[in-house]
Amino acid sequence: MNEETLGIGRLSDIEKGEIIGLWNVYQSVAKILPRLTDPRQDSVVRKFIQRWRQRNDYHDHPTPGYPSKVSERDRRRLLRAAKANRSQPLPELTQSVTPHVSIRTVKRVLAKEGIKKWRAKKRPKLTEDQAASRLHWALHNADWTEEDWKRVIWSDEYSVEKSKDPRTVWVFCTPYEKWDKEYIQTYEKGPGVKLMVWGCFWGRYRGTFVPLIVHSVNRFVYHDLLHNLLPPVLQIVQETTGAEPIFMEDNSKVHKNAVVKEWEDAHGVEVMEWPACSPDLNPIEHLWRRLKERMQDLYPEIGDTKGGPEAVRKRLAEVLPLVWDTLESDYLDTLWQSMPSRVCAVIAANGWYTKY
Repeated sequence: MNEETLGIGRLSDIEKGEIIGLWNVYQSVAKILPRLTDPRQDSVVRKFIQRWRQRNDYHDHPTPGYPSKVSERDRRRLLRAAKANRSQPLPELTQSVTPHVSIRTVKRVLAKEGIKKWRAKKRPKLTEDQAASRLHWALHNADWTEEDWKRVIWSDEYSVEKSKDPRTVWVFCTPYEKWDKEYIQTYEKGPGVKLMVWGCFWGRYRGTFVPLIVHSVNRFVYHDLLHNLLPPVLQIVQETTGAEPIFMEDNSKVHKNAVVKEWEDAHGVEVMEWPACSPDLNPIEHLWRRLKERMQDLYPEIGDTKGGPEAVRKRLAEVLPLVWDTLESDYLDTLWQSMPSRVCAVIAANGWYTKY
């Protein structure tokens, strides 16, 4: 039998009004019960009338519940300990500060203060000088218009790499603190190439994309790549935007080599000043992610290619240009149009890490 059949459930406002009206007429619970539209137990009606007469209020009051096991002093100690060691495991924090309560209780206490365990974000490690350089770059470009950003050719090499440290670090922080440099899990960039590719885009247009069947990109490979592929791109950008193009490349040693710089100077290529360790400022990084996701969707069996690593690399070189051609212009628009927000994010972070 359910509560409704037993007549012991919570009284609705309509039932309360009916009981009060009948009480004002009959002044007797025994006479009220048979006249109720929905049957109710004697004890339910009697207790309601008693509370109503005592409080002169028919509304239900919240029940007090059990007293908290966490005192105000415990709460302050938990907050101090969580902020003093942001990466400590939750069980360790509970045992060291409030061993008399459960881990779940500690999580609730911290959640009320806006603190929970966030997975530490991974970003290339920045130095003070690099953060200052990023801030300088952002301030210099803060007033750029859409027309300025449209003429930038975003370029980069991309390779499939294995993570150097697969462990995930969790830290105590508020949502507003998760991008602070103290709570970022940094990583060092390095090799681990399966296949290297080079590509570029500007505005809503895909540029040249080529797989590089080499084990590494040195100054001569990069020089030949620019010599053979960049001039047509520069000409198309000038024709589509009506402005002089700006070529973006990061601060890789290969890009800064004298052989490469001499070629760029000789061909009048305007190269954008670029701060070190700033993949979050290059929107092509998101394009590489989209390329990889699209490849997994279109060619999920790529990792099962028979013949070992070289056969996999050859298969990647075959399919990646096809995948590149499927990347939508609308998505490219979202990338270059995000640049003002990226610039503002760097300024807000005083040159340090951003969400991009």
